[in-house]
Amino acid sequence: MDSRLLQRAPAVTKRHVVLPARGVLLVSTDVHGNLADILRLEEIFAEEAAAPGRVHFVLGNHDHGHVGGPHTAKFHADEVAALESGLSEAQRGRLRGRFERAMLAAAAPCGVLMTHGSPDSTLSRLEDLDAVPLELKAMSLAQTRMLRALLTSYGQPKEECRAMLENVSRTSGLDLRVVVHGHDRDELGFFREGGNQVCPVIFGAARPDKRYVRLDLGARYDDADALRDGIEILRLHS
Repeated sequence: MDSRLLQRAPAVTKRHVVLPARGVLLVSTDVHGNLADILRLEEIFAEEAAAPGRVHFVLGNHDHGHVGGPHTAKFHADEVAALESGLSEAQRGRLRGRFERAMLAAAAPCGVLMTHGSPDSTLSRLEDLDAVPLELKAMSLAQTRMLRALLTSYGQPKEECRAMLENVSRTSGLDLRVVVHGHDRDELGFFREGGNQVCPVIFGAARPDKRYVRLDLGARYDDADALRDGIEILRLHS
């Protein structure tokens, strides 16, 4: 027998998660190392929905540089080198391991798709995310284009986002209407765009205006206005 027939297929890392149709979901965007914000998020999680094993980390563009993506240069000329140079080999291994297991999207039957950047219509199936290698040199052109929008887009035109949501809804069996994304900043703490995109802001907003999102997974959110300031869109440091 050909020994190659006995080899196992390479393991597939799941890059998306479909959340349940009930419960409470807390969504936060870019923190960029602000310890006070991280500790406050942990407090809210413990008060609202402490659930070990139910924290989903979605990869961001700064994270991607540590696992094969381009090195960002927002805070240092080479942020990957700047951070990793101060870590031990064991710490670097743990950091990369966390990013290698990260999701690229989370979706919920309540109508919300959550990503780092706002995806364009190159995303049509959630399952396609599972096949995306994180190393740029291993990606196809189509995968590179899809990941660029997922990680670096600040928002999409209304019709582009609508087409993407319709395609993903059709292939997933979900009825998705709103993208909640990060990557952008706004001094007021959040903004809506195109009627179908919402960006809550932690990094880049003044402390009193930093926002996170609290979703009722048993409800329905059919457009961006369904996420209301003071109800679903909440101040982090109230």
